[in-house]
Amino acid sequence: MPSVAISPPPANSAGPQVAVYDLDRTLTDAGSWAPFLAFWLRHVAPWRFLLLPMLVLGWIVLVGAWVALVELQARSPWLVLAAMAIVWIADTAAYFSGRAF
Repeated sequence: MPSVAISPPPANSAGPQVAVYDLDRTLTDAGSWAPFLAFWLRHVAPWRFLLLPMLVLGWIVLVGAWVALVELQARSPWLVLAAMAIVWIADTAAYFSGRAF
């Protein structure tokens, strides 16, 4: 079902403008999620534009971690298991240290 957004009428218009966002591609050939998201960011929550740099940095960190794991697994799968075991042990120790203090 397409979602519909009604915006206030412009100064030179008589009625409201209706924008149809076809998210499931029933009306258009391509999905229109990106225009819907851009409309939402501009009109409903413009403060979320401030979060875009954090989103980009988050993707950079995730891609870097993924590449590191792939390279480590290419050397030896045991190295990946050892790295994960170190993280698991450190995480468990931090949990119990936090509970104690």
